Amino acid sequence: MNLTASGNGTLEWFSQPTGGTSINTGTSYTTPLLNNTTTYYVENQVAQAPGSVGPATYNFGTGGQHNNTSTQYLEFTVYQACTLATAEVNAGAAGNRTFTLWDSQGNQLNQYTVNIANGPGTITLNIPLTPGSYRIGGTQMNLYRNNAGASYPYSLNGIVDITGSSAGSGFYYYLYDWTVNPAPCIS
Repeated sequence: MNLTASGNGTLEWFSQPTGGTSINTGTSYTTPLLNNTTTYYVENQVAQAPGSVGPATYNFGTGGQHNNTSTQYLEFTVYQACTLATAEVNAGAAGNRTFTLWDSQGNQLNQYTVNIANGPGTITLNIPLTPGSYRIGGTQMNLYRNNAGASYPYSLNGIVDITGSSAGSGFYYYLYDWTVNPAPCIS
């Protein structure tokens, strides 16, 4: 039997009303041979536009490359599921940097290693985030950080707020102009 559905996003087919694994993507689904009445479910996933949060550049206040053994980080709150896709950095030298993601209590959740070119540039992080409070940063990063001029909070309308840093309200660490992709709306 061939089933069809319509929507204005990506259509995902399921054999269960909640949870489970997608069995097909698209506007139609051909079922296996059916001997009983069977119900299938379709989700319409509509992508939301990406947004930006944080200072657009590191060119504010004062600062410099931060490359010592102290662990420094930004504090932020996530209000709806999203992905921290990219950010701007300014590296003192090319090489790998490991960004650590902690919860608000300092428990390490994950680490993301990124190869970064020397100087200013965009890095890809693709960090999935769910609602909650977090920290992101690292040790011996050799990345630019501001030691004056930060103006918290930096907000993306109900999705993410960057609320402070480990060194206080004037400091801003490493990751500028975040591109955040909200999770799709599902109906």
